[in-house]
Amino acid sequence: NKGITISFNGDNEFEGIIDYFRKKTNDNIINEMLITASSIGNSSYPIKNLLNKDTNRKFLTQNTPNSWICFDFKNKKISPTHYSIQTHCGCYLIKNWKLEGSNDNVSWDVIDEQTNCEFTHKSNIIHTFQIRNKSDKKFRYLRIFSTGKNWENYNEIYLSSIEFYGTLI
Repeated sequence: NKGITISFNGDNEFEGIIDYFRKKTNDNIINEMLITASSIGNSSYPIKNLLNKDTNRKFLTQNTPNSWICFDFKNKKISPTHYSIQTHCGCYLIKNWKLEGSNDNVSWDVIDEQTNCEFTHKSNIIHTFQIRNKSDKKFRYLRIFSTGKNWENYNEIYLSSIEFYGTLI
């Protein structure tokens, strides 16, 4: 089974694998994937907000080092090529992180890493990152792991939306 490839073409931010699941399940995406985080910074901003393209929605972790957000594709795997993130308008904009992949939620491979990322130094922006460490590996889990303080010198991960592109098997 070669799976489904959803490529980033330069103008399809937030029309990737999460969007595919959203359409396939009529917005009942929890049947296809599970999202967890190291912590929840505010119960008014649930983690499911990351699956929505609405810029007024957001999610943030608590102000603790090594914060993370993990995407479990359950019975599927993904070979990622790109990912898009959207910052929220306001503060606590993510600055340092690594995107990791795993098949057992214990051992992690670094797929991409960003340090002092200037693309996220502005409110309410969308930026798509190309995976730097490309391989043919397929992962059940993808995790954004904070590797340092955000632009306001805190440890929160604060995002509006995220999307992944690549092959889904």
